[in-house]
Amino acid sequence: MSQDTPEARSRPEVLIIGAGIAGLTPAILLEQIKVPYHIFERAAGVKPLGSSPVDENRIASGYEPLIFCRPRFYEILLRRIPEHKISFKKKVLCIEEKEGKVRIHWSDDTSYTGDILVGADGAYSEVRQSMYKLMDEKGTLPKVDLENFKINYTTIIGVATPPNPE
Repeated sequence: MSQDTPEARSRPEVLIIGAGIAGLTPAILLEQIKVPYHIFERAAGVKPLGSSPVDENRIASGYEPLIFCRPRFYEILLRRIPEHKISFKKKVLCIEEKEGKVRIHWSDDTSYTGDILVGADGAYSEVRQSMYKLMDEKGTLPKVDLENFKINYTTIIGVATPPNPE
């Protein structure tokens, strides 16, 4: 992570906003392939929230759902991330893009620069809002992106053994 000073890197640095399941999952993958990253979370600490309608999952996938404790799953993911790679109490003020870099300004008067930004900060994403503003200023925001959208549900589906075809 670079804070106001550029570093010579052979790989891009990824900034992930949001320390929920959607933020931890790409971080784990980046950790495995040794790509530099840092996660920023608005909350003061971890709080694994969210849910998924069980019957809708079965209807959508055709499989019976495996029910597990979401906080426990979150805890398993979180343990795979080194503590020094997550910063809490980081509220986005604005996001800038300049010369192939992304710079995030935070409410605590700090800013961070990276190469790639991952918005994993939920349905009311600060990242999306900032990116829409930048795209609107450049005249590159598609009109369809200004329309309201419906958020149905999120699910993770995994099959340990193939279902019996009979």
